[in-house]
Amino acid sequence: MHSELNLTVGINANRQSVLQDCFYSPPLKLLTLPPTAPHALHAIQMSASPGLLAGDTVNINININIDKNAALSLKTQAYQRVLSMNAGQLAEQHLQVIVNDNAQFCYLPHPTVLHSGAHLKQTTRMVLGDNAELIYSDIVASGRAGNGEHFAFAHLSAKTRIEYQNRPLIVDNIQWSPSTQHIEAIGQMEGFSHHTNLYYVHTGALDVSDKVEQLHALIELWNTATQTAGVSLVANGALQMRALANNGEVLIELVQACAACLMAASV
Repeated sequence: MHSELNLTVGINANRQSVLQDCFYSPPLKLLTLPPTAPHALHAIQMSASPGLLAGDTVNINININIDKNAALSLKTQAYQRVLSMNAGQLAEQHLQVIVNDNAQFCYLPHPTVLHSGAHLKQTTRMVLGDNAELIYSDIVASGRAGNGEHFAFAHLSAKTRIEYQNRPLIVDNIQWSPSTQHIEAIGQMEGFSHHTNLYYVHTGALDVSDKVEQLHALIELWNTATQTAGVSLVANGALQMRALANNGEVLIELVQACAACLMAASV
C-alpha cells in the first residue's frame, strides 16, 4: 500500500478557513466538520485500513497555505496499528507540514500501537512562518497489553523536526530496539508502556514561559504513581511536554486538556 493525503487550507471571502485543495488515495480519507469556532477549519483524517503492514508507505502533506490568519484543527479517526511483520520488513509514515505566516495548526492524532514484530520508520517535518502557532502531539503504545505484547515490536524510528527561518527549532529522535536496548530504564520509559510528546510553538512575540507555568499547574494535578508528565521551555517560543502512562486513553485526555489550555491562553 502506498497512500497519500495532500491538503491545502486557505481563506474565503468571509475570512473563514476552508479546504482549498485536497487529494487522497485509499485507504486514507478526509472528513471536514461544521465550524465550532470562528475562522477555523476542523477535519478528521480517516483510514479504511486495519493498520500498517510490511511494505506500506503513507505520505501526508499538509500545506496550511493560510492566506494569512486561517487555522486548521486536524484529528484522526482511531488508533493506528502497525501490524506484525517478518524480520527485515518495515512500514513507513511521513508527515510534512507548512504553516505559513499568521497561521495556526493543531494536530492531535490517536496513539500508534506497535504490534509484536512491528518495524516503523516515521518522519515528521514542520516548517513555520512568522507569527505562526503549532500544537502537535505524538502518542506511542509499546504493544497490545491484552496480548502480552509489552515491548515486543522490532524497531521504532521516529524523527520530528520543527523549523523556523530555515533553522531547526526542535529536533526529537527516538530510536527504540527492544531486543538490544533496555527501553524501560530510568530516563527512557521507566516501566511505563505508553509515551507521548506534545509540542507547542509560537513564532510571534507571545511569552511562552507563561504557558509553561499553566501546563505545570495542570500536570501537577494529573501526575500519580501510575502516570507522570513534565513540561519544559525548549527554545524561544517553544515548549515540549512529555508524559508516560500505562493507558492510551489517559494520555489522549491529557493531550486534549493541554491543547485546550494552550489555545485558551492564546485568545
